[in-house]
Amino acid sequence: MKRLISSIVLMVVCLGTVLVRGLYAQDEPKPLRMAVFPFEVADPSDKTLADDARTITNIVRTNLVQYPQYEVMTREDIDKLIKENQFQISRLTSNENLSTLKMKNINYLAVGNINILRRRYIITMNLLDISTGQYVYSQYNKDSMDPDDPAFLTDLDQLTDLFIRGVGKVIGGKAPLSDYIQVTTGTRGTLSFQGMTAATLDRGGSFPFPIRRPGTYLLKMRFDNGREITKDVTILELPIIPDGVRKIEVGMPPAKPANVQVNADTPTADSLNVLWTGSVGITYTVYYNTEDKPDTAQACGTISGTSITVEDLEIDKQYYFWVTATSEEGFESDKSGGKSGLTGYAIGKRGPAGGLIFYDKGNDSGGWRYLEAAPSDVGPAQWGAYASGIYNKEVGKGRDNTLGIIIKSRQLGETEKAAQLCNEFKVDWKGKVYDDWFLPTQGELDLMYQNLFKKELGGFKYDWYWTSSEFVSNAAYAQQFSTGRQTSQPKTEDFGVRPIRAF
Repeated sequence: MKRLISSIVLMVVCLGTVLVRGLYAQDEPKPLRMAVFPFEVADPSDKTLADDARTITNIVRTNLVQYPQYEVMTREDIDKLIKENQFQISRLTSNENLSTLKMKNINYLAVGNINILRRRYIITMNLLDISTGQYVYSQYNKDSMDPDDPAFLTDLDQLTDLFIRGVGKVIGGKAPLSDYIQVTTGTRGTLSFQGMTAATLDRGGSFPFPIRRPGTYLLKMRFDNGREITKDVTILELPIIPDGVRKIEVGMPPAKPANVQVNADTPTADSLNVLWTGSVGITYTVYYNTEDKPDTAQACGTISGTSITVEDLEIDKQYYFWVTATSEEGFESDKSGGKSGLTGYAIGKRGPAGGLIFYDKGNDSGGWRYLEAAPSDVGPAQWGAYASGIYNKEVGKGRDNTLGIIIKSRQLGETEKAAQLCNEFKVDWKGKVYDDWFLPTQGELDLMYQNLFKKELGGFKYDWYWTSSEFVSNAAYAQQFSTGRQTSQPKTEDFGVRPIRAF
């Protein structure tokens, strides 16, 4: 009984082995027999063209041989078949020819032709299904190829591989038969593969290189900006997981700057602040234009931070700003921004004579709008001008007061008094001399105190400063900046003097 059971078990195991082998054998399809016929040419008497046709035919055949899905007939067998049966390419689909090809167990036939357009080739590749006598797939180069171009063979190889991929899809509906290295660039340049020029790619362009066997492949990209990148791409095994494509990116710029903002919170009227959100290790370039046109914008500064003050702009003018990011490799992002800001004078900002604006009247009545404090003091000095009769305290009367005081001081033979120092004061600022300074009135001096000193602007002392407003014959008004108090003081006191000007 034991021997019987053992025999039965052995029979079951053997039967299972046979069944499993049979199942696996069914999963391994028989290679399709394929022939590649010589490519036709428009002028068979053109020896160069005929030689190129033979070369292209051999390239197609050689590339097909590398795929185990196909059993490709040799060139010798094809030549013998054509000679024995007197095949004419133009009559391949005749019943007689199809019967002959079927007898040779040929499943598919690859044929093609080369046409010339202005000394450039247009190559067409077709696949003939012998069982139906129908052409089931066709591929051609949409851009004509120059046979004298160094990239011709690379272009031809790409065309051939596209044809073979298409063949694979038509015949079996399976995934492409070969894998690709897909190169995408973020910067315009020329791409080389294995030492051969392959293509010139614009920004965002890509180019596929068919890979039929594992190995290390050399990619080189020379960019229009003069930079060059070389990459060794190693393919350990095929197929490439998951989709048959190894994606390589070169010349990719960093992310565009975000949240670009513009404000006028700057020390000078001819400047604007530009701010944005960025990353560490990135260089940013700021561009500006007086119109909302980024393409014609000019670069106005480069910085590794995320803010910049753009200076020397025209006053009372609208400016638009954009920012780009540049990686350590020198690749620049697109412009981001388009935000605008208006330049102009404001309290606390630098004035045209290098001083600080401390008053804005809001209009140009009387020929002026702004009051500007000089960059520094010119005192201390005495007031002088006994009994000058200059009592104006209002804002806007400082110039008149100063001229009246000077006349009185000249009559008295005085020199180097407060009003005289202001009248003689000159500032050379950005190549221009400003000499229209005067001693402020009581109201004007208090505006300096409120709008500059209290904001720690202007470099004032915690001391007395003269106004141009007289109190009585031998006293005039002064202001103590340590407290802000204004009161009359003897004209013989040596107090601080800060000239101002109106514009």
